[in-house]
Amino acid sequence: MEKQLQDGHWRFSLALYARDGVAERCLFLQRQLGLDVNVLLVMLWAAGQWRRAPSRADVGEADRRIRAWREQVVSPLRQVRTTLKSGPAPAPDASTSGLRDAIKKLELEAERIEQAQLADWVREVGRSAVAPAAPVPAGTAWPDILVCTVDAVLDVYLAGKDLDEDNEMARRCRQQGRAVAQAAIGLSVATAPATQG
Repeated sequence: MEKQLQDGHWRFSLALYARDGVAERCLFLQRQLGLDVNVLLVMLWAAGQWRRAPSRADVGEADRRIRAWREQVVSPLRQVRTTLKSGPAPAPDASTSGLRDAIKKLELEAERIEQAQLADWVREVGRSAVAPAAPVPAGTAWPDILVCTVDAVLDVYLAGKDLDEDNEMARRCRQQGRAVAQAAIGLSVATAPATQG
C-alpha cells in the first residue's frame, strides 16, 4: 500500500500523458522552451497534494533540484535514442532497433527516478507547512488551479528563453500548456480538492 501511495505521481503522469494530444503538446513545449515534461507533470500532481497551485518559486526549486540529473542522465539518453532514428550508420536498421529500444527503456527509468525525486520533495514541502494545507478557497474551481499551475511552470521556462508574452511563440506555448491543464481535469489525484469540476 505504501508503495502505491509513493507511485501516485507516476500513475498520474502516465495517465495524463496518455490522454489525447497531451504527449504532442508536452513535446512541443520541451522543444520550444526546454521545458522539463516531468516538472510539468509532477507540478500538476503537486497541486492536488498541496491543494493549491505551485508558485513560480516552487517550480524553480523543483527544476533546480533535478537539473543535473536531467542534463547529465536523461537528456543524453534521449539524445542517443533520437540519434538512432536516423543514423549514424548502420542505424537505423534491424541491427540497431534493439539497442534503441533498450535505450528507450533506460530513458523511461531515468525519468521515473527523476519524478520520484520530485515527488519526495513535494511531500517534504507538504509536511513542512506550519499548518495543514488549507482547503481551496470556496469558489475556486479545480480547473483554475490546474491552469494556474501550468502558467507557473511556463513562466519559469519562458523566462529562461526571455520571450515576451506578446511573442507569438509564447502565446502558442500558453495555448499548448492550457490544453494540458484541461486534459488533467478529472484525473485521479489522491488529495485533489472536493471542489473539482
